[in-house]
Amino acid sequence: MRGGGFIVFTLGVLILILFFYWIAVTYAHFFSRRGRNYYYREFYECGFKTVPDIRAMLDIQFSMLGLIFLIFDMEIILLTPILVNIVQLPSSSAIIALIIIAILSISYWYEWEKYALNWTTNS
Repeated sequence: MRGGGFIVFTLGVLILILFFYWIAVTYAHFFSRRGRNYYYREFYECGFKTVPDIRAMLDIQFSMLGLIFLIFDMEIILLTPILVNIVQLPSSSAIIALIIIAILSISYWYEWEKYALNWTTNS
């Protein structure tokens, strides 16, 4: 495939994907079970009667705490190979690793001071 052949091939594949997508959406539209019965639209909770307010808002502090721990865990996972081989690394890489650890420590201290890591709310 030279020159314009690749573009024609890519457009052909894109048109084919869009065609199959259109077929799937049309099939779902005509053969769906919407409006057939009230119980089809009700939430299922392991055989128990559904709670009245199924879409209750989740506390933002719970989400923020989860994100903070996810970020710290990913940074620790990414730093582990560097810290294991810190003796064999060049001095510039070791200094960069130590700077990253310092930034992590400062951010952890900042979140601790702002009570972002407390489970209970402080007003």
